[in-house]
Amino acid sequence: MKPTKNRVFCMDCGKPKMVFETEKKANTFMRFNSEEIKELTGICPVRSYYCMYCNAWHVSSSRVSARNYVKSKTEIVIELYKKDLEKKALQSTHTHDQHAARTRELNKQLTQIEYDIKEMESHVNEVENLSNNWQIINSFMLVLEEAKAVYCKFARIVRVDAKLKKISAKIKAGLAGNTNLKIGEFEI
Repeated sequence: MKPTKNRVFCMDCGKPKMVFETEKKANTFMRFNSEEIKELTGICPVRSYYCMYCNAWHVSSSRVSARNYVKSKTEIVIELYKKDLEKKALQSTHTHDQHAARTRELNKQLTQIEYDIKEMESHVNEVENLSNNWQIINSFMLVLEEAKAVYCKFARIVRVDAKLKKISAKIKAGLAGNTNLKIGEFEI
């Protein structure tokens, strides 16, 4: 006889189903009760299947082949979740690669700035180079601000920033002492 105590409403298929703890119990139920169920309803269970939603086994009267297999709602949600995780992991990797490339570029720029500062220090008092040096210092400051936002080696940024401030002060002093140039022409 068809048991009544093990029936639950399965949200995955949207109808009441019998629940079995194991596949063996579901198959045993079908073997001993399928004749009686067929006499009462006209259909009988022919297969058992595992339901992810109920975390149990159900029996069904529909035959499923590989060709007409329909995924359950739970399987579809799990697949979408896995695809979303893969997409996020790919985006994270891409973002990390972009950040690493920008960090390498900033590292090269900071190395060049340090080299250029050494060159400027030797020519800082030459009047004809003051305005040119000041424009170069301003471009260095822009790179340094971006490096502060992106770059991870903060000690190096502080060192370059200190060197830029030191040479900026020397150039400002040179511009202020030069009567031919107006300080207002430059961003000091």
